[in-house]
Amino acid sequence: MEVVKLENIQIVDEVSNWEESVQRSGQLLVDSGFVEPSYIDAIFESTKVNGPYYVLAPEIAMPHASGDSGVKASQISLLIVKKPFKFSEEGFDVRLVFTLASADSESHLGFLRSLSELFSNDEDVQKLISSETPTEAYELLQNIK
Repeated sequence: MEVVKLENIQIVDEVSNWEESVQRSGQLLVDSGFVEPSYIDAIFESTKVNGPYYVLAPEIAMPHASGDSGVKASQISLLIVKKPFKFSEEGFDVRLVFTLASADSESHLGFLRSLSELFSNDEDVQKLISSETPTEAYELLQNIK
């Protein structure tokens, strides 16, 4: 299963704040035709209302909004940020931003099962963070069972 398409992976040295990370990772999905720009706005709105509940573990965030907020097809983008940042003052440092777009309540479950394997393996998380190119990150993600 192709969890993340190569064109939906970007590596940056740093972001100025969490909003920039969501904007950049969401824009990858806009540019590749998986979501409308309104989906990014919906993530910002959801975060205002609910807080950054999608910071799942140290290093990992998975921002998302409901599928009726501009999702055309299910997909995940990945923004790798070399310099850690926080979504909230008391939150974990984050360097992997997986933005989830799910067209329905079922299609993303396979993606999440695959990614949970990655999230539970600190060594694989560190390898992904250390990726020098989107191709290197993509290849690591393809080895997730």
